[in-house]
Amino acid sequence: MYYDFGNMLFTDIRTSGSDLFSRKFEAYIEFVAMSPAQILLIDKPISDVMKDGCGVFGGTGIAQMRSGQTLCVKTMQGKFIALTSRWETKPVEIELVAFD
Repeated sequence: MYYDFGNMLFTDIRTSGSDLFSRKFEAYIEFVAMSPAQILLIDKPISDVMKDGCGVFGGTGIAQMRSGQTLCVKTMQGKFIALTSRWETKPVEIELVAFD
């Protein structure tokens, strides 16, 4: 799945605006940032994450999100997005919050 947050498109095909790519596995969802987008994995539920907490980026550009964790994304356009999901056995729907 590709995520284009500038156009709020979620597709199976990469577009020029794609910020992230993800694949679901048994125990986690793997995310890969498409440069210049950046990601940061936080071990907190999305309800406890504010824009300030999503503002420090670095690392490899690859993250494995497990149930209850939050993935912060700095998009190509400089917007901040937070993604999360909670599951018992396999990853399911992803919840998204866009920070102004």
